[in-house]
Amino acid sequence: MKLVTKNVCISVKIICLVMTLAAYITPIYAQQGTSSSSVSRTRDNANNSANSRVPKVNSSSELKNSSPYPSNNANNYNYAPTILRSSEIRVEEFVNYHKHQLPLPKSGEMVALDVRWGNEQISSTSKAVLQIGFRTPSVNDRQDLPPANLAIVIDRSGSMKSDYKLEKVKTALLVFVKQLKEQDILSLIVYDSSAQVIWPATHMTSSSKHRLSNIISSIYTGSNTNLHGGLILGYKEVLKNFREKATNRVILLTDGIANEGVTNPEEIVADSRSFNNRGIDLSTIGVGRDLNESLLSRLAKSGRGLYHFVADSDDINKVFVKEAESLVALVAKRVRVDIEYDKALQLDKVYGYKPNYRENGASITLDNMNYGLTQVIMMEFTLDSKVPLSLKSAAVKVELFYETSDSDDTVVKSERTFIKLTEKHNLNPLVDNEVKKNFTIASLAQAIKDMAAFYERGYYSESSNVVKVAIKEAYSLYPSMNDRDITYILNILKDYNRRLINDSDVETFGEEE
Repeated sequence: MKLVTKNVCISVKIICLVMTLAAYITPIYAQQGTSSSSVSRTRDNANNSANSRVPKVNSSSELKNSSPYPSNNANNYNYAPTILRSSEIRVEEFVNYHKHQLPLPKSGEMVALDVRWGNEQISSTSKAVLQIGFRTPSVNDRQDLPPANLAIVIDRSGSMKSDYKLEKVKTALLVFVKQLKEQDILSLIVYDSSAQVIWPATHMTSSSKHRLSNIISSIYTGSNTNLHGGLILGYKEVLKNFREKATNRVILLTDGIANEGVTNPEEIVADSRSFNNRGIDLSTIGVGRDLNESLLSRLAKSGRGLYHFVADSDDINKVFVKEAESLVALVAKRVRVDIEYDKALQLDKVYGYKPNYRENGASITLDNMNYGLTQVIMMEFTLDSKVPLSLKSAAVKVELFYETSDSDDTVVKSERTFIKLTEKHNLNPLVDNEVKKNFTIASLAQAIKDMAAFYERGYYSESSNVVKVAIKEAYSLYPSMNDRDITYILNILKDYNRRLINDSDVETFGEEE
């Protein structure tokens, strides 16, 4: 794997930032419908792990104090991260990293529900894979969306000076301003040791765009990072022009950790939530590795938005090319899916998410849904050992609950699916190609998570073996490995494998299957 210089890495990250800003205005470059931070961070972490087997240090004392995990210290650039903690790897984000082939919602419908089996038959010796899919409408013209009331909150701390990061952010803002419509409202806040509104909430007329461009050009770097101060000023600017039918959102960008003003994460989240409760949403964007990932993720989740980690050109291609129609405009909120199944079935596994289990059922709370979203839940069932042979089929009932963006009334969609019981042996549980693909990705992602869990406990041989088994199973399903989405996740696994076992073994393993 080729080494990438630090300057090139940071330049690419800033390109991501430029594209991210444009995402909030144009349907050509729009926000992804589901979070992908776990995938981006895991891939970036795996690449760096593969490139270096030891920490990059300047002294023996640094080597002594080094850790196998990325540090949250502000001067952490000298270290090459190795393995992410298993808790940081979210399987569902890997499964939903690509665009799924699901039916579009019908006319007047905001979310389509699609439930299908990998194979509509199950025996006592086979498993059954159930896929629950969701898709929201596509939007190709932003004129169809509500007006935007946005506050952009920019980190201008001292670290933004390196590699001309702030200068490139300013270039992104200039592009961003040109694409605003007159009915859109924008405010701009910058923060370092203190926070300042440098452009109060204003409609974007031709004359205001010209004046704002001059102000953007005059932004300079400062010292520390008063993230809380900048965030609260952003909320206050959006609140001035709050409209029920508009997109009221703060977009927070940072390359560091809060170290000035209010720095307690609990206080920051609580203060942010107080504005979320008044109807203002929040999206967070992290640039680089010196971030408080947990804080940015919690802020976005509370704010009904998404947290993005931008690492390289793959992130650009993913968020702003492949899923270009996804927008920040909300489609569904307070989303929950409820699954009930006959006693003949046993739910063995849900890939990712945090289900609330009960007897013969489970509930899963999902993030809010934006336009252009496709999302699936992958589940694995087996037959209960006590099932009578006379039983011909078993049922699963799926109910989707959500509220639309402009109403607090709950929409309920329900679908019941049946699976036939058979005494056949050697059943293929993955006849449906879409289910087969998503299950393969889910299995690879689960292997990454399991690998990290073993590694944390010091079980290095078991950690490596998990990766080997997953790669072998993937090639058994896709011998030619010609699916780009699967290959993308598979390569992350291989990069981790390079960290855990001999490189020559990895290079030949799997490709010869």
